[in-house]
Amino acid sequence: MELTEERLKEILKKYPIVIIEFFSPFCTPCLLMEREKLEPLIEEIKKKYGEKLFFERVNVIKNPELAERFEVKASMTFLFFKHGELVNRAFGKEVEKVLKGMLA
Repeated sequence: MELTEERLKEILKKYPIVIIEFFSPFCTPCLLMEREKLEPLIEEIKKKYGEKLFFERVNVIKNPELAERFEVKASMTFLFFKHGELVNRAFGKEVEKVLKGMLA
């Protein structure tokens, strides 16, 4: 199901921790980094936080409005929400560091 503005509002109310990844299917280096380094970290985070966490990937090509709303300028941008508030933003190689911090 595509992440819409309305659905995002519901998710932010329901889950204390929300991670949204904005990606482009045309960014091959991003996709490779994600598969090799980020997917295992995301799986660990899902296990650690369980039902408290919601994770969603948003294709910036298919959903440019949401990317524009959050001023996403680069492919592979992650937004981190806590209790409905945007608390962090990371892109590129920063993402790995932020995700590892969530596991500390």
